[in-house]
Amino acid sequence: HKLFSNKNTPTIKCVIVQGDTTSGTAIAHSAFHHKIPVAHIEAGLRTGRKYSPFPEEINRSIISRLATFHFAPTKEAYSNLIKENINKESIFLVGNTIADAVTHFQLPDKTYRNYILITLHRRENWGIKMTKMLTEINQCAENYPKTEFKFIYHPNSKELITEILKSENISILPPQNYKTFIHLIAECRFLITDSGGIQEEAMCLGKILMICRDTTERPEVISNHYGKLVKTDILDNFEWFYDNYQSQHKNKSSIYGSNVSCKIVSILQEHLSK
Repeated sequence: HKLFSNKNTPTIKCVIVQGDTTSGTAIAHSAFHHKIPVAHIEAGLRTGRKYSPFPEEINRSIISRLATFHFAPTKEAYSNLIKENINKESIFLVGNTIADAVTHFQLPDKTYRNYILITLHRRENWGIKMTKMLTEINQCAENYPKTEFKFIYHPNSKELITEILKSENISILPPQNYKTFIHLIAECRFLITDSGGIQEEAMCLGKILMICRDTTERPEVISNHYGKLVKTDILDNFEWFYDNYQSQHKNKSSIYGSNVSCKIVSILQEHLSK
């Protein structure tokens, strides 16, 4: 509110929003009402299914209708925007800023410690699905007592998590700062998650992951064999991931490019100075 209503605020040339959050959508909408150009970072991700992921699929579609600049992370995302009749001259294939974020921390060469890193939080997984997945994770932990299971909880499901995850080799951790979290990914055996961004981070760090969703807006993760969509079937897929965690990828993926943030800044400077 202060950003757009304070008369003493300098003229805003552009508002940058990243991703597909509801807050990002609201900011883009507000900028649009003030006729301020919107630059959308990570534009063009789609599953084509309104409620998967929910509400992100619709959020990013709305932002695409409001944005002036569309910064697509991959060729697939670029193609999605073209199919939606977004002006080609407003779309820029730049890569993904997640590559910059991971590179920033100058992580050591890929290592594998004996723990599984887990996050589960999506709204479409609340209820019966979440209970099933947590029960299966607890069973996996009991089946592999010498392996640690690090579960980073989301505030929306902490109570259920502590109720179901009882195995002694499960560590229930609070949300981590980004630097710590990136290090946890870099050193884990593999991941179990329903997150979107973590798929990108794992790929940049050369780690495979079990994706507990019906769909993914990041098909490159699947086609490059970094992840597998397992829905809620963690127990059935666990053994394969446990045995094959190291044989899949010897190198970190470079599919998301490099110096992405610099490219975005350069493009905005060029176009906004006209």
